Amino acid sequence: LYVDDVNLFTKTIPPALKAAEFGVFPNPFANSFTIWHLRPVPGLRSARLVNAAGQVVQQWNWNGTAPQTWQVNTAALAKGMYILQLQYDGFKRTTKLLKR
Repeated sequence: LYVDDVNLFTKTIPPALKAAEFGVFPNPFANSFTIWHLRPVPGLRSARLVNAAGQVVQQWNWNGTAPQTWQVNTAALAKGMYILQLQYDGFKRTTKLLKR
């Protein structure tokens, strides 16, 4: 048995993500943030980013399994407070975010 060209990669998981199994990093953010789930997310159906005036500024929908992590580009958005709303099968998560 011969093993050749083995590459190992590590990923540091923030403590808050380990505890909640969900996180948004960094917060506050500048031009982007990343939404992380510790495990695959078969029940996530939609996500919305809402500004302080209540307007939906970005939205995503899934029919199958949503991505475990994804980066949100916010370069075109104004500085200020935003609400991230995640709709799962049977429950919601809401997180406040600050763009600086």
